[in-house]
Amino acid sequence: MIDEHKYKVFFSTKWYKIRINQQTILDMGYPTMVRMLINPETKELVVQPCNSYEKLSFKVPNDFAEDCHGFELSSIALTELLVDTMGWDMDTHYRVYGRYIKKENIIVFDLKKYEVVLNDDND
Repeated sequence: MIDEHKYKVFFSTKWYKIRINQQTILDMGYPTMVRMLINPETKELVVQPCNSYEKLSFKVPNDFAEDCHGFELSSIALTELLVDTMGWDMDTHYRVYGRYIKKENIIVFDLKKYEVVLNDDND
């Protein structure tokens, strides 16, 4: 049985915060850097390992594996792109679940299948 909620990302658009859960990073091999790419046509977000010179790359914290909640990053540009692409409200929190594509070592999140989170509890 596939755990449909194994990979998740939480968006706090008001604060420009994005939290990627721990399992998402661990299953990609615990890379030192990841980037998040948005396809506006398919409304998908891809999280993939990358190098530091890649656009929209974020460093995975060294102590990341000790935090069971994942890691939080802040990006005004990425958040505004998400809000524009999806028509999301800036005062709302969203959670999206993803699927792992082993062959490409990426996690793909279908942004059309989001959940509105009524509080800051992002677990």
